[in-house]
Amino acid sequence: MRLAYLIPLFALAALAALVAAPAPARACGCFTPPDPANLVVQSGEQILFSAKGGQVTAIIQIQFQGAAEDFGWLLPLPSVPTLEVSSDELFAALQAGTTPSYQVVRRDIACMGDGGPDATSLDLGINRPDFSFSPGGPDDPLVAQGGVGPYDYAVLKADDKTAMLDWLKANRYFVPAGTDGVVDRYVHPGAYFLALKLHPGRSAGDLQPVVVRYASDLPMIPIALTSVTATDDMGVWVWVAGDARAIPRNYRHVVLDDAALSWGVGPAGLPWNYEAQVARAVREAQGHHAFVTEMARPLATLRETLLPAWRYGNLDDLRLTTDASDYLRYLRLNGYTFGSTLVEILARYIKRPPGLQAYGRAPSQAGYYYNFDQWRQLDPQAFSGFDLTFDPGALTGEIEARIVRPMREARALLDGQAYLTRLHTRLGPADMNSDPVFAFNADLPEVSSAHVANLVNRCDEHFAFQSTLYTEQGFAVPAGAHELPGALRVEVLHDSGPPTVEVDNTAAILRALGQPPGERFDADAGVLVPGPSDQGGGACAVGARDEDGSLAWLLSLPLAALIARRLRRRPRG
Repeated sequence: MRLAYLIPLFALAALAALVAAPAPARACGCFTPPDPANLVVQSGEQILFSAKGGQVTAIIQIQFQGAAEDFGWLLPLPSVPTLEVSSDELFAALQAGTTPSYQVVRRDIACMGDGGPDATSLDLGINRPDFSFSPGGPDDPLVAQGGVGPYDYAVLKADDKTAMLDWLKANRYFVPAGTDGVVDRYVHPGAYFLALKLHPGRSAGDLQPVVVRYASDLPMIPIALTSVTATDDMGVWVWVAGDARAIPRNYRHVVLDDAALSWGVGPAGLPWNYEAQVARAVREAQGHHAFVTEMARPLATLRETLLPAWRYGNLDDLRLTTDASDYLRYLRLNGYTFGSTLVEILARYIKRPPGLQAYGRAPSQAGYYYNFDQWRQLDPQAFSGFDLTFDPGALTGEIEARIVRPMREARALLDGQAYLTRLHTRLGPADMNSDPVFAFNADLPEVSSAHVANLVNRCDEHFAFQSTLYTEQGFAVPAGAHELPGALRVEVLHDSGPPTVEVDNTAAILRALGQPPGERFDADAGVLVPGPSDQGGGACAVGARDEDGSLAWLLSLPLAALIARRLRRRPRG
């Protein structure tokens, strides 16, 4: 069976985000960070696969830090590809629409039997961005070369490693030290490599996601090559679109222990220890080779959330909009993300007055364009006599080419598929010795990205306050320190049928929590009930545990004070 090989290589260090979040002006509540891309991935690789009819389309976000002349990207492939560029906004949309979200529902159980359950939803606000061929001679490895977007590219035959590497060096494609030792496994007759470098005069900030299409049966990540320049504990996020839920065929699958997660909102809107627990669960699998399924759902339920058809409006109207305020307002109202790509385009057309500031602060580039009207009101002197004329036709043409067209093509790609799966892992260079392959299993259930737990507050017969978190997996997590595993289960997924469970930590977790088997919270009835808990959902949820093993009750203390005051006011009897 042919396998598709895919991951960005030689990204010397992953960036935390493509653009730094603009700082809001504290004196004005209307100044909000406009770029949701800043709320997501801290480092690592992001890839969207679409597999259908023997062809794989891969959209890869290349993350790189360093001098532009040191940028090199080498990708092994099973066939000659076609190449395009996409938009950073695609991954901002994928992250915003599929990142796991966590919600605590507070349940106050009154003392002395009066009142009954009082449920209040504490929505932590996750995912709410209030605030983007020319063949040579018989010994020549070159198959094709050209340019696309900011890149020069070459497609090379990979049947002779020496000839291929010599060609790259002679043509000034950057090849990092250590490549020779790991490239051997990808060199054989009928194999190819795609090489990219930036056009002369471009900077590392000009990197755009790359769209690669090629003939193959299944997507695959050549993670061994990535180990050459990978950072420690590197995050990999993979979205796979296909006819059914995607699975890691030759890696284990881990279900996170939701009693080991902290419910406080940390980086990217996730629990503070979420990424640490993903890494911990992966290390509990054989060979440290495993993925977590963070979401798996039919695309019919996601498409209008991820890539709505109305987004971006009518470009013909935009081309006729000559007033800067009206133009920027149209972008805001029609769902444009004021991320790095859009801001870089706008800066070449709609200029910024020198010395612009309010309350002692100047706006960021993104903040200036997103909050244009507010800044003009706050500092009218800076705008007085300032030339804001621009060419709306040329500006709209660039926005169409670099943002709108790639995003609409991505939607068309997903329109042809039935299912989208989001998978995540964290790996160190030493663990990158087996290339993960992704297949499909139509028998597996959906996995929701939304998770809810019940924080039950009640007092005992002495009116002492108690608080317990009841998780989706049925665990009762009291305040205190508990040594818990990272994974609820380690399992093997197959192309059909249910998982084969290799490790089930349910009993160990119950013992660590001191929880009688079967006790759970019935959210509908608002009471504790005995009986078997449902451990089979397969989706990660939440609990509370810091890196040092102590519980992170970020919600309990303020709730304790609130409920204690409330109970004192209630009449007894």
